[in-house]
Amino acid sequence: MMSLNPYRIGFRTIKTAVGMALGIIIAKLMGLDNFASSAILVVLCIKHTKVHSLQAIVSRFVSCLMVLILGSVAFSMLGQSAIVLGLIVLFFIPLTVVFKVQEGVVTSCVILLHVFNASAIDLKLFYNEILLLIVGLGIAFLMNVIMPSLDSNLKHYKQEIEQQFTYIFEQFSNTCIK
Repeated sequence: MMSLNPYRIGFRTIKTAVGMALGIIIAKLMGLDNFASSAILVVLCIKHTKVHSLQAIVSRFVSCLMVLILGSVAFSMLGQSAIVLGLIVLFFIPLTVVFKVQEGVVTSCVILLHVFNASAIDLKLFYNEILLLIVGLGIAFLMNVIMPSLDSNLKHYKQEIEQQFTYIFEQFSNTCIK
């Protein structure tokens, strides 16, 4: 028979929910187009550790800037069609691997779709998308800064496990000697 896991809300879940709501509220108050996308940026950047979340934020920011420029140039020159969108992604993903920012591919595709759907590719679009990035990634950064560090807990568990292994091996050794 299938059993369900008990329901629990952790600190990371709360931070994600609060961060998403804040992202939408702030982006909407700023009058940004596609303001709900700031919530996507937040949820993609909430990570387990502060270091990993900072790496994710930098990776996403760089890859989003890359796709914003690449998408704008390609759509302006070749038109905003699904085939051009596919070609951009075909070239963009390997480019992110070269620059080691492939963690930002999903986020970048959100930005790319904004460019694809834009009625005009201009400075207003760039400004809007960069502000969306700043709002979403900034809130994710703030949420991650207030995240409690799990390093001390992990060190404690590691020491405890090592002590238990030491005890087990000592008992095994004593038994073998007898």
